[in-house]
Formats: sequence, structure tokens, C-alpha cells
Amino acid sequence: MAKQIGIIKLSGMIDDLVFYEHPEDGALVRAKGYKTGEQLAARESFKLTLDNASEFTHAIKCGQLLRQAFHPLLFPIADGKLSSRMNKVLLEIIQQDKVSNGGERVAYEGDLTQLAGFEFNQHLSLKDSLLAPFSIVEAPAENMIQVDIPSFVPQKVVQAAEYVKNARLISGSAIIDFKHMRYSRNYWTTEMIQLDKEPVNPIRFPFTNILAAGQVLFLALGLQHIVHIDELPKSDISKRKYWRVRKRRNEDKLTPYTGALSIVKVIVGDKRSLPPNEVEDMDGLGIA
Repeated sequence: MAKQIGIIKLSGMIDDLVFYEHPEDGALVRAKGYKTGEQLAARESFKLTLDNASEFTHAIKCGQLLRQAFHPLLFPIADGKLSSRMNKVLLEIIQQDKVSNGGERVAYEGDLTQLAGFEFNQHLSLKDSLLAPFSIVEAPAENMIQVDIPSFVPQKVVQAAEYVKNARLISGSAIIDFKHMRYSRNYWTTEMIQLDKEPVNPIRFPFTNILAAGQVLFLALGLQHIVHIDELPKSDISKRKYWRVRKRRNEDKLTPYTGALSIVKVIVGDKRSLPPNEVEDMDGLGIA
């Protein structure tokens, strides 16, 4: 390796020479290396890098699709690292694919039920914020699945800061086809619930459950914390998010500002299901 001995230490490239600083050897110079595309492609390490990049890209696209399917319920619940956390789980699922070759592995050949229990807000989980029991009832004969929550006293089962006086329960269903990168969805919200000692009637969130081969149903349950905008401590929220939730306040200055949302059930379709074009289109909002 040639060493620079002149008083002017160069950095960068001139013609076929590369000038650079080594942490131990000081200023050095070397000839520019040449590798053709064919040579790089032939290297096993380069192929492995391409394979990993391809599968990571697939994980990102699957994560985007899943978040898009639940998008109406995510604000203001999703945390700032939701994308990276979800991509990590999906990549692990993709790497479980034993059918495809390296670099071609896909999410729908892995165990997508691993997403059950995934929290959209890592700072506030469903189990820590909602102590009310709930059950998931499947009715295959009616092609339905539902989330049932028995009557509860809000003050006892909703865990929130003292300045949070109201909440809203939410639930959503997304049927996703990761092979063709498409989805259908449905979601519900309750009316605003005061966090007092007044019992709330039983709540039911019903959803259609018709899956074609390769399709997956994700069922989510959560709640929003609702505050008076003037009572929200600015120390508990970023400036950027504060102005976003402020825009959503109603005429009484009440606005959702955080909450929890968890995937509580994942069902993978099989070949006995209906073909994709017979799946009911779901894209709406209901009030339970």
C-alpha cells in the first residue's frame, strides 16, 4: 500500500488513485479496484446480500399493507417505531418459509399467527390499559367472528392518567392477501364512555369472516384515551402530536390523544374457502 509523503494530504480520488486517511497508518493511496457486474454477482456473499435485501423489502411492503388496513384506527395510538417493530416480526415470519428458495421467501408461507398479540403502541398495551375481560366468538356457519365484552364499570377497568375522563373502545378486522398485496377491512367504535362508576352495557363487535386460500384475517381490539385539550399536559405529548390531536377536538374540546390497539386473533384461510372474487368487500365504520 502506497503512503503519501507530501506535505499536502489529499482525500478522494484522482484518475485511478484513491487517497484516504487510515486511523493507524495515516494518509495512504491505493489504486481503484475494478469489479464487473458479473464478478460481483458471482460472489456468494453478494448473492446473500441481495437475497436478504429482497426479503427485507418484502417485509416492508407487507408491513405497509397491514398498517394501511388498520390505518383508520391507528391515530393517535401508533408509536414512532411501529414500522420498524412490525417489519422485524414480518421478516422473522418470512424467514420461516420452507417452500421458497433464498431471496424468494414470502410472508404467506410463514407462520403469520405470530402477529397475534402485536401491540400498535409499545408504550401502552391493551392488557395494561383495559382490564375488562373479552371473548372472541367464531361462528363458521354464519361466516362471522365477533368480539364480546361483558358489562363493566369504566372506572375499575380502564387504566389511564387522572386527567383522562373519557374513553372509546375500538375494534377492527382486516382480511389481507399478502400474495396479491390487497386487503378489505371493517372497523367499529363505541360512543364516548365516561370513566366513572356507571356500568356500561355489554359490547359486541361483529365482523365477516370469509377467507379465500392464502388470505389472512387479523382481528384487533383497543381503546382511545380522550381528554379535554386544555387539560392535556404538554409534557406528556410531543409538540407535533399535540397540534395534530388539537385539530381533532370536538365542539366540547374533547379529543383522543393516545390509546392501545392489539391484534387479538389471526386466522389463516385454507383451500376450502371461497375464491378471492367472492370475498365481501369491507371498508366502513360502524358505531357499536
